[in-house]
Amino acid sequence: MAYYGPVPFSTAEVVYVRGEHMGLYVVTLRGEADDFTAGLELVCDQKAGGVLNLRLMGWRGLLTGQKLPYQMTRHFLGSYQARVEIEGAYGRFSIAVKDIPFVSREAFATTMRNLKLDPL
Repeated sequence: MAYYGPVPFSTAEVVYVRGEHMGLYVVTLRGEADDFTAGLELVCDQKAGGVLNLRLMGWRGLLTGQKLPYQMTRHFLGSYQARVEIEGAYGRFSIAVKDIPFVSREAFATTMRNLKLDPL
């Protein structure tokens, strides 16, 4: 039977791309999930103690012992935080945020294209 719950991840990278008025978090997670895992999503919890909290959740089922590698990238708007906490099946981890400063609109658009995201 499938259940909705935290999914394990082995590496996390968080980049904050500063825009002219606001910034964009780009979060990339990699790991191995049970072969019947689906619907991965990064749930943004409210900030607690000045830290942004995220949870990697998904539908997991039929625990066969086989694992499949995955990589997911999600992005969302927000105010800059030096660290982000990400929770998965194996616990909560504090991840340093790589800050990319705003230089110009053209540089912002180039950065977004390099990250394979549409400019805002």
